[in-house]
Amino acid sequence: MNEIVTEKRTELSSQELNGILSEIADGMRRVVNATIETAIIIAKHQDKAYWGQVEETLLNKVQWFDGAVLSMYKKIGNNIALRMESNREKLPPSYNTLYHLAFSDPERLNVAIEKGQIGPKTTLAQARKFSEKDKKTKTVKERTTESLQISVSVKFSDKSGKVRVAKNLLNKLKIDLEKEGGVVSWSDF
Repeated sequence: MNEIVTEKRTELSSQELNGILSEIADGMRRVVNATIETAIIIAKHQDKAYWGQVEETLLNKVQWFDGAVLSMYKKIGNNIALRMESNREKLPPSYNTLYHLAFSDPERLNVAIEKGQIGPKTTLAQARKFSEKDKKTKTVKERTTESLQISVSVKFSDKSGKVRVAKNLLNKLKIDLEKEGGVVSWSDF
């Protein structure tokens, strides 16, 4: 009779264990990043005239979107502290938890993240409790993202490479602002 023998290891080497833990941590970071990126995309388009068409298509043709999920992503995308790239590794990997944190004042939330009071292990119950104070103060007026409008005009007397340099610098500024959670839009020059 042929017998199949399988080894049943109950211990991993520290290198194997660290490899598995690293894979899991990377997966969790991707969850946070995907949630925030999706929220930023939705926030970028939700106030545009064409949003109704986008929203209707999401709700009717994308299987994982319903009204509640879309509302959650909108709320997350409108909280500057959650959008900041520098905070992403410090956020919990649950869009439901992020949604409840999104009700918090962005400045207060950012301080809590920096101090470690809000982190990857923050539970849904903790997020609800943390944002409770800010939910009560927003009964009259819902807090929305703050915007800053800037006009830049650059004029050159010749066509040497200065226009290209100016475009490159402005594009770098745009990238930096978007990394910190800004939604930057401008007309091409």
